[in-house]
Amino acid sequence: MVLEHQTRSKAQKTIKDILENGNELVAINSNSFKLDKFWDSQAENLFKLIPCDGVAYVIDKEIKTLGDCPELFAITTIVEKVNAKADEIQHYTNISELVSEGIKNTRGLISMQLNSQFPEINLLFFRDKISKKIQWAGSPKKELVFEKEKVRLHPRSSFNEYIESNSEDSDVWTTQDLFVAKNALDTFKKYIALEIDKENKAVSENERLKILVKELNHRVRNILALVKSVSKQTANTEKSIESYVIALEKRITALADVNNMLTESSFGSVDLTNILEKELAPFDHSGKNYEIKGETVELSSSVAPIIVLVFHELTTNSAKYGCLSTHSGKLTISWQSNKNDLFIFWKEENGPKVEEPDRKGFGRTIIENAIGYEFGGSSLMNFKESGLEVTIQIPLDAILREKTEMFATEQIKLKDDEKSAEIKDLNILVLEDDFIIANQFKELIENRIPSVVNIFSNQKAALNSLRNKTYDFAFLDVNLKKETSLKVAQICKSKSIPFHYLTGYGDTFLQNKSFPDAPVFIKPLSDEQLFKILDKLTN
Repeated sequence: MVLEHQTRSKAQKTIKDILENGNELVAINSNSFKLDKFWDSQAENLFKLIPCDGVAYVIDKEIKTLGDCPELFAITTIVEKVNAKADEIQHYTNISELVSEGIKNTRGLISMQLNSQFPEINLLFFRDKISKKIQWAGSPKKELVFEKEKVRLHPRSSFNEYIESNSEDSDVWTTQDLFVAKNALDTFKKYIALEIDKENKAVSENERLKILVKELNHRVRNILALVKSVSKQTANTEKSIESYVIALEKRITALADVNNMLTESSFGSVDLTNILEKELAPFDHSGKNYEIKGETVELSSSVAPIIVLVFHELTTNSAKYGCLSTHSGKLTISWQSNKNDLFIFWKEENGPKVEEPDRKGFGRTIIENAIGYEFGGSSLMNFKESGLEVTIQIPLDAILREKTEMFATEQIKLKDDEKSAEIKDLNILVLEDDFIIANQFKELIENRIPSVVNIFSNQKAALNSLRNKTYDFAFLDVNLKKETSLKVAQICKSKSIPFHYLTGYGDTFLQNKSFPDAPVFIKPLSDEQLFKILDKLTN
C-alpha cells in the first residue's frame, strides 16, 4: 500500500508539472501553433512518466515525436489499429503484430487514447527491442528414462537451467508502468476535456461574431439601397427643394428610429406598439390625439422597416391634411388577429373634411402597394368625409419573427415539356423583396430602355411567371425574407436567361456550389452600374 501510494503520488506530481508548465497540450484548428510550443517545452518531461526510448503525440492526424520512434506512416497505422479497440490503454512488447514496416528498432508500446471524439488524441510510449537472455528452470530438451515399458523424466535433469535468447521483443512493461499510465490517462483526459470545451466555446463565439458582422453588413447595404430609392421617389413627388429636404429627412429619421429599436433588441424583433408610439409622439398635442389598442405583436427584423414607412406615410398624411393637423382631431389605431392574419385598423375622426386626392404620390403608393407586394396582404384606403380609414391585412407567418433559412441547396428539375417560348418583346424579371427598391428598379429600367419589367417579392411568384412567360434578363436579390433566390437562379440558368445577382452579403454565398455562376453586384447598385448593364443588354 505504501509503495502504491508513493508511485501514484510521483506520477501525479509529474503530470501536474507537465500541465502547469505547458498548458498548450490541446491544439485544434484555430490555435494549432500551440502544439509546437507544448512539444518543444514539455516533450522531454514525458520520459519521466514511464521509462521509454521514444514518445509520440498524435492529434487529428498531426504527429510529434521525440526519441526512438517508428516512421510516421507506421505510427498512423498503429493509432488506427489501437483506436479500433475498446481499451483506452494497450501495451505490447512486440508491435510487429500491429504493423510490419517502418518500425525500425522499436518493439514495445504503451498506447493511451486521451480523446476518442474530435480531435482524436493519442499518447504513445515506445521501447526499443533488446537482446536478453531468459533463465528457465528446466530445459525443453529433457532426458527421458525408459523403464519397464514406462517413460519418465530423469529426476536430476528435470530442473536443469535453460537459457533462452530473445532479440525481437522489448523489455516487459511492469505493473508499476501500467499503474502510472492509468493515472496519467485519467488526469490528461480531464484536462483535455476542459481545454476542448474552452476551445469549442471560443470557436463558436468567433463564428457567431463572423455571422453577426456579415448580417450587419447585409442590413447596412439594404438600408443604403432603401434610402437611395426613398430619396429618388421623394424627389419625383416633391415640388421644391425645401419640401424635398423635409420629407426625405423625416423618412430617413423613421428608418433610423426603427433601426435603433432593432439594435437594442439585437436584431431580434420590434414591438408594434413601440413603433406606433415612436411615430406618433411628435403629433400628440393634448395627450388625447391618438389611442393605440391591441395585444402585443412582435415584428421580425426583416419586415419592420417597411411597416415603419407605411405608418410614417399615414402619420405624415394625417399631420398635413387629417385629424392630427388639428387639436380636436382623434386617431384610433387598433388591431386583432385570427389564426392566419393580422388586421390593423387606422381610423381618423374630428379632423378636416376629407376628399380623395387626384394625384397618387409616393406615400400613397407605399401605403397601398407595399403590404401586398412584400407580404401578400392588402391595404385598403377609404376616404370618408369624416376622416380617412385604412384596413391593413397581413399574413402572420410573413411578419412574425422567423429564422431565415440561408442558402438552401435544393436542386430544381425541369419538366420535359418546359421549353423556351419565342421572344417577341424585351422582358425583364426583378426578384427583390423590398417594394421600394423593386419599384425604383422598375422605373429606372423602363425609363432607360424599351422594356416591360415584372417585379416579384418571393420565389413562388417569380417561378410561376417563369413558367408562363419568357424573359430576356433577370435581376435576382440573393437573400429574401425567408428564403434565397436559388431556385429562380437555377431555372434562369436552365432556360439560358442571363441574370445578375444583387446582394448585401458580397459574393461569399457563391461558395455554395448550388448557386449558378453569374455576375454579382453589391447593394446599393448605382444608376451608372445599372445603365451599363442595360446598355449592354440592348446592344
